[in-house]
Amino acid sequence: EILSGLVGSEMCIRDSAYNISGSGLNLYIVLVARSAIGKEAMHSSISKLSHIMMNSGATAFSEFVDFNDYASGPALVKAISNSRTGSFVNVAGEWGRKLRKMSDDHIEGPMSSLRTVMTNLYQKSSAGTIVGGIGYSDKEKNVASTNGVAYSMIGETTPDTFYESLTNTMMQDGFLSRFIIIEYAGLRPELNTATSVPIPNDLYNILLNGAEIVFQCPPGGFYDVAISREAQIMLDAFDKHCDQQINATDDESWRQMWNRAHLKALKVAGLLAVTDSPAAPVVTEEHAEWALNLIRRDISIMRRKMANGDVGDGDIVRERKMLATLADYLKHPIPEGYKLPDEMRKAGVVARKYLQIRLQRTNSFVKHKLGQTFALDHTIRSLVDSGYLVEIAKDKVPPEWNFTGKCYRIVSLPDVL
Repeated sequence: EILSGLVGSEMCIRDSAYNISGSGLNLYIVLVARSAIGKEAMHSSISKLSHIMMNSGATAFSEFVDFNDYASGPALVKAISNSRTGSFVNVAGEWGRKLRKMSDDHIEGPMSSLRTVMTNLYQKSSAGTIVGGIGYSDKEKNVASTNGVAYSMIGETTPDTFYESLTNTMMQDGFLSRFIIIEYAGLRPELNTATSVPIPNDLYNILLNGAEIVFQCPPGGFYDVAISREAQIMLDAFDKHCDQQINATDDESWRQMWNRAHLKALKVAGLLAVTDSPAAPVVTEEHAEWALNLIRRDISIMRRKMANGDVGDGDIVRERKMLATLADYLKHPIPEGYKLPDEMRKAGVVARKYLQIRLQRTNSFVKHKLGQTFALDHTIRSLVDSGYLVEIAKDKVPPEWNFTGKCYRIVSLPDVL
């Protein structure tokens, strides 16, 4: 339903645009799941739907779905300017790899310009907004500014590629806060043998209505998606909750995570309303509840990743990662490959060797400017100074453990772990 709403809103942008609370309906959505789960079905299914709609006579549908891979900001702006509609949903594969190329904050290049353009485009489908053009010394190559662009993006990636590519700057400058993250951490599903089954009539009608919006929109105007009283109460309460979360901390990453949460909920609810009633969309209580649940899950994912030190860089992030590793260490028997006695874990003692192996591929440790070993020892010293760990003298280590390396007693851990 979100996809059909995206396509429908993109179609309408050619002559007019749906707005909700002063913003357009652009969305950036990323599906995060492990390999061999079937993420590619997102691309193939959209392609099949486009083919079905074209065969049904709804040829406008395919004009608003784009599968191109844009390698720079100017390339994306030019594509929007040259598009007959000026708007589309971009279906991006292997988004994590592209994000990794954007992650170097010290290099100004094509991918950093794409990040800048995407940041700016996010709210460019609302009334009166203009996407700047591109000026070259060769005037024939210039790209004109475009009014009221509806650009949305839906991509997929694996967890390691995605989360290890995130930087503090992405968290703090609002780039990441524009995305809705949908994570699947379950098992590989059984083979779907019904891929050739016709699409359900309800879905077909939704897509057909979305395709017809382009002919229903009044020329030249912008109009708002209405919100019912019940839905408004729910959305206003969430907005106040977001304010409380932002005002409760000075952590820019945390503040940015909540900064656009209410806006994303509005956009999703608006898209659902457009899909259900394109001629006169009204956000209902059901639309608001569905949208709020989606955004709460999105925030929960990032909150967990931040608390576990899986996002960003710096001393605080490394400390969070090591504390999360220690909490996990205490919950499960030590694998045989570590060649450490599990009695050590049961006694609340961890070997430096264990931490070194567990964290040797972690992005925040590997990328430390003074090296991984320095980062590991520096983080351990910090946790010792903070009272989380205490080093055990070698003569105090039980001889039956048959271990001569450094080890530490886990004194305490934060309650959030």
